[in-house]
Order: sequence, then C-alpha cells, then structure tokens
Amino acid sequence: MSYVGDVATVLRGSGFRRLLSVRMVGQLADGVFQTALASYVLFSPERQADARSIAISFAILLLPYCLLGPFVGVFIDRWSRRQILVVTNFLRAVLVAVIALIALSSAPEVALLSVGVLAISANRLVLSALGASIPRVVALENVVTANAIAPTLGTLCTVTGAGLGVGLRAVLGGAGDTNDAILIAVAAGIYLCAGALALRIAYSALGPEPSQELPPALQAITEVARELRDGIGAIRENADASVAFVTTGIQRFCFGIATVSAVLLARNTFSSSTDPNGGLTGLAQVLLVVGVGFFVGAVITPELSRFFAPQKVIGA
Repeated sequence: MSYVGDVATVLRGSGFRRLLSVRMVGQLADGVFQTALASYVLFSPERQADARSIAISFAILLLPYCLLGPFVGVFIDRWSRRQILVVTNFLRAVLVAVIALIALSSAPEVALLSVGVLAISANRLVLSALGASIPRVVALENVVTANAIAPTLGTLCTVTGAGLGVGLRAVLGGAGDTNDAILIAVAAGIYLCAGALALRIAYSALGPEPSQELPPALQAITEVARELRDGIGAIRENADASVAFVTTGIQRFCFGIATVSAVLLARNTFSSSTDPNGGLTGLAQVLLVVGVGFFVGAVITPELSRFFAPQKVIGA
C-alpha cells in the first residue's frame, strides 16, 4: 500500500480521529498562547527586547522539555492517559487564565514566566500521553504512519494558532497589555475545548493496562536516570550514534540562534522599535514559512528515504 493509502487507513479510525482532535485543538491553543506571550514579553512598547532577554525567555520556557521529558514516561505508564489529557488540559486553561490576570496587573515578568513554565511543563505531559496513546487506537502496522501524521498536523495547528493570534491582535487594536491579556484568555478557552474533546474518549481506551506490574515511581525515576547515564555512555562508544546526536545538536543550536535573530530583526530592524505590530507580523510570516517547511518535510522525507540512505537525506 502507498503512503497516501496508509494515511487514509489511519484517518478512517474513529479512535485515532478523536485522539488527533485533542492534539490539534491543544496545539492550536499553544500557537495562540505563544503568540500572546511573545507579544507581551518581546513586542510590547513598554518593553525593549534585546538578545539577552530573548535568550533568557526562551531558556526558561524550553527547560521543562529538556529536564522533564525523560521522566514523563514514568507517569504516563501509571496514570490513565485519557485522564492526563482531560485534567492537564483543564489545568493548562487555569494556568493560562492566571497568566492573563498577571498581564492585566502589570506584575513583574518573572511572575508571568514562572506560571508560564508550569503551563509549558504540563504541555510536555500532554504531548507524551498523546504519543504513547497512538498504539492503542491504530493497528500495529499503521503506528509509524500515525506517528508521522499526528505531530505534523499538530505543528500545522500551532502555526495556524500563531496566525490566529496575530490576526486577533490586529482586530483588537494592536499592541497593549490589555489586548495581550485577552489573547491569552482566548488560549485558555481553547485549552478548555481540548479537555472537553478528551472526555469523548473512553476512560481506559488509551491505557495503560491496569494489570501491568510496575516498580514504585521513585524507583522508576532512578532507573530512568541510570538508563540516561548508560545511554550517554553507549552513544560515546558508537561512532554513528555520536555523529547523529552531534548533528542534531548543531542543527538545534543553529535553529536557536536563527530564532533569536529572527525576533531581533523583526523587532528592531525590519520594523520601527515603536511599531511592535509590524514586528510581530513579520515574525508571524517567518513562522508560517517554518510551518510550511515542517509539512513539506513530513511529506517528502518518507519518499526520499525509499531512494537514498538516511545520511544523504539528513545531509540534504
């Protein structure tokens, strides 16, 4: 069966479509929320963003992914994944609503970023639960295809949410803490919708198996830490794995530099520092191109892999 046929087969499954709807709506909210947060912190007339403040903001918001990611599996193997999707989306709605109130109160940015870290940490749990649930809603032979479809559509929804955020900001009248707070509140409402969509899924449909015997959570966390250490050792001893990780690290490092540069150029070079609306619009256009790149890559990579070795595909 062709790749297109595999995609059609996966999308016919009602369980997968319900799971996908939770991801797409949640990541749509991510796009709106991230746009509003960027508008408030980086594109507000009251705040002058520089490279240092942008880098610190990104570091604070991305650290949860790096630090919590390896340990999330301990919890998604012990808690109902459907309940994780319901409760965590509702929790994100509450946290994002609190951020909206902080923005309205003109509190210090550290307060807003602190709650933002909690909201984004919850996002890590949601995405992990979504990924772990896919084998429960599609046939085994379609898991790879489903794992390719879901993140791609999720990323497109994030980009769409970012565009929606920019559009709503323009409708509201542009820059201003009140308008940013309204956008953040809209994101909170969309997170509520994602939680409500998760309620359509049966309690035990996504796993884990109740009869599964697992060690205590603290012991499992310790084992994960030990496995990370052993994994690092194994990578160092395997030349191909080392090259792959170094290549990925360099790519992500360059992407981070490009992201900070794009924000600075959009904020201070390609638009007037007194016109944050133009700066945010320019950044949104960059993100749109990035989203298109994600989509094109997801479509052509499986086909390229049929004809070229992985090293050549990665190099391209």
